[in-house]
Amino acid sequence: MEQKIPQVGYLVDTNIFLEFLLKQERREESVRLMQHIERGTMIAHVTSFTLHSIEVIVEKTGTCMGLKNSLIGSRTPYEV
Repeated sequence: MEQKIPQVGYLVDTNIFLEFLLKQERREESVRLMQHIERGTMIAHVTSFTLHSIEVIVEKTGTCMGLKNSLIGSRTPYEV
């Protein structure tokens, strides 16, 4: 029986999301990273703390209203 080797994933930090949500300097790099994740060429993990941090910052800045519902309501292709 062939042993399956688990695939390694990357932990996506809050700053990656904030770069493109808040249109910061490294926005394009963050978008490219998310495109890799979306295409399935990269495995990524996001913590609930990251989602909470994004929610707090978005609410404080008034940016991207409804973001919380779209992130939490749609867990694919990104797992929470």
